[in-house]
Amino acid sequence: MNEYIAIIPARGGSERIKNKNLTRINGKSLLQMAVEAAKNANFFSRVIVNSEDSEIILEAGNLGIETYNRPIELASSSASVIDVVKEMILQLNFDPTARVFVLLPTAPLRESIDLIEMKNVYDRQSDEKKALVSVSEFDNPIQLAQNIIDNKLNPVFERAYKKSTKSTAHEKTYRFNECAVINSAQGFLEQENLIGTKSIPYLMPSEKSIAIDNSFQKKLVELLLNEK
Repeated sequence: MNEYIAIIPARGGSERIKNKNLTRINGKSLLQMAVEAAKNANFFSRVIVNSEDSEIILEAGNLGIETYNRPIELASSSASVIDVVKEMILQLNFDPTARVFVLLPTAPLRESIDLIEMKNVYDRQSDEKKALVSVSEFDNPIQLAQNIIDNKLNPVFERAYKKSTKSTAHEKTYRFNECAVINSAQGFLEQENLIGTKSIPYLMPSEKSIAIDNSFQKKLVELLLNEK
């Protein structure tokens, strides 16, 4: 039987919100919310918080969670999550067939049921080296995106833009919503980035796909949680 492991990458530094992974929403830190979603899913043999930050390591320990001290060279804002995951998989000698879930703390509306449903979808696929990625639909079509060049708007996708500026005239596009990426340990080692290519989408609604990057998103999440 395959082992299921949750990795929660949570570095200490953050540019827009100070100590973002420890910032609190309704009394719980983003880290705690990610940990609780993993615990309540009740199928992980290990839940591991990966960080270089002593405060994050301490909080994870207080939550009863295994911790892993990442190398300092992987603690900068330029370090990629896939490199963090690969280093940890190799150092902890994961079984190549272990199912690894990467859960970013910045998706506080993720629930244990989302992880359970993603597990079920992933387990039904035949390719153990193909990632399953949680996604949500872009609010506005990317075909209508604009650059600003010499203080003038220029369409990024000129042909599509000329076709129509109506949002309904363009095909839907999707983004990684930071809830979870699943792959085998070996599959992650062979990926060039966290999402991979030709990955399988797991579609989630926009109202569960708010990632915390700015303070207004934190306030929006608080409002949504208080409505429940």
